Amino acid sequence: MEDIMKNLYKAIITDEKLDINSLDFNEEKYRINGVSTVFLSLNESNDKAYVVRAQAENFVKALEEALKIYKSKKPSGFKPDHLKLDVVTRIIPFKENVDIETDTLLFNQGVDGIAFDRELHKSFTPLEVTGYNIVSNRKLDVKNMQNAIKQKWNDISFSNLGTPIKFRTETFYTDGKNYYELTRGHRIFKNIEKEDIYEAILLTKDNYFKHVVNKKGKFIYTYNPAEDIAEKKYNILRHAGTIFSMIQTYELTQDEEIMIEVKRALEFLTNKVKEPIVDEKGKVIVERDVVKIGGNGLAIVALASYTEVTQDKKYLPLMQDLATWIKEMQDNTGNFKVHKQIYSTGEATDFVSDFYIGEAILAMTKLYTLDHNEEWLDVAEKAADYLILSKNKDATKSTIHHDHWLLYGLNGLYRLRKKEIYIKHLLMMSDSIIDTQYTEVNTEEEEFIGGYPPQAGTLPKSVPVACRTEGLSNAYIIAKDFGYKEEAERMKKAIILGVQFQLQMQLREESIMHFQNKSLSLGAFYNKFKDITLRNDFTQHNISACIACYKIM
Repeated sequence: MEDIMKNLYKAIITDEKLDINSLDFNEEKYRINGVSTVFLSLNESNDKAYVVRAQAENFVKALEEALKIYKSKKPSGFKPDHLKLDVVTRIIPFKENVDIETDTLLFNQGVDGIAFDRELHKSFTPLEVTGYNIVSNRKLDVKNMQNAIKQKWNDISFSNLGTPIKFRTETFYTDGKNYYELTRGHRIFKNIEKEDIYEAILLTKDNYFKHVVNKKGKFIYTYNPAEDIAEKKYNILRHAGTIFSMIQTYELTQDEEIMIEVKRALEFLTNKVKEPIVDEKGKVIVERDVVKIGGNGLAIVALASYTEVTQDKKYLPLMQDLATWIKEMQDNTGNFKVHKQIYSTGEATDFVSDFYIGEAILAMTKLYTLDHNEEWLDVAEKAADYLILSKNKDATKSTIHHDHWLLYGLNGLYRLRKKEIYIKHLLMMSDSIIDTQYTEVNTEEEEFIGGYPPQAGTLPKSVPVACRTEGLSNAYIIAKDFGYKEEAERMKKAIILGVQFQLQMQLREESIMHFQNKSLSLGAFYNKFKDITLRNDFTQHNISACIACYKIM
């Protein structure tokens, strides 16, 4: 099929005829009910794909017909540089008498296309369904469907559509240089090299990271690329965490344009700093009248990372004030008496997060490397002891909490306070993570390889995988540096396999062909196979994991 795609691409770009004699394929595989149906999706990098459907008695004639239709109807001045070919391999009816406005549809997002006649005249390929967000939560989105019809056809109304059916395709992509077979609209990565990871980092750096920070320094938080809609929700922890990831990217690539975005985002973050209202020392990060240990912790992580790579120490007093409040909140057990507090009243909520403790440990160790104040290490040590000796004292390899932020923190803390319990806990958690990873031995699903069992549902997700990859990468550094060679090698294999899974969840040219606004999509990572929604921390964790893996490789 690679030769066919190269031949097809050449015929489109040069306006030459298809060289039929060079084509080699399984004809019967692409014939359904006596005919072959193909879809060509073509686009220039910044525009939504132009889609052509053709049908004929065999595959070659269907391709020839598709080319003929394209050349006769292509938009004026249209010069495509990306080509996707969908070949229909299966047609599947929905249940009888389906009501397309109200019924739940048995629909596999990214795999199923949808049509409204048996000949597939009025149809949307699987990636068009995603690109227009036609099916949401297994129901047809009438508003989005009407919008899709309006964009594709002006001579048909929603009310005149026939009974829907779904179909499946084999999908192939080329940009004239590279060729990929696609699964659920993305390529599957096998036997990745460090160059593959660096390419992914650059894709995010050169696209998503340079568009996701607005003029006020605020991240576009939750974004639906199919509908080009950003939600108004926000989370200041994820703001700080994404800055951390962008600084890691800057440190690796030295792209000054990224540092401009970082500084803008840091200014937004520091504008959230306030004096505590109740009788407490230090300063706090306030978002929507809420203060969190994790908010102060990740703010310090972001500010300290900026200080490390730029040697600009202007934020050092602020970090010390933020750390002072964290210290004030720590009780005699090493836990924090407040994890989440209402700022205006000082009221402590019941919310508790172990991740906040790990974030605080990391914050304190990073701040210590800047000002060498032993008080911060005391806070980190007490917090780590609480998690290991109290909170998780009875934890086993099968029950231990997979806490990537704690592994970040222990990577720093163990070097400074070498307690045996830290290395034992780190190694047990790493073993637990690795033992649950999907490998070629225990799953037949290629897409799942390198993933981990999800807390809900059946499909692994990119963010939980990325977080474990981040954690393992920090554990690997300790294991490698302190003589645990066998354990380090086992971690390294799991880290690479995890990133191999993650890369398929990055939006690339082949997977954004049907989006209108590509600048906020290209290079970003989504979390779920069946949900294209983007959030800034999805990309944060995936890129931090990729950078860690790249350095290890």
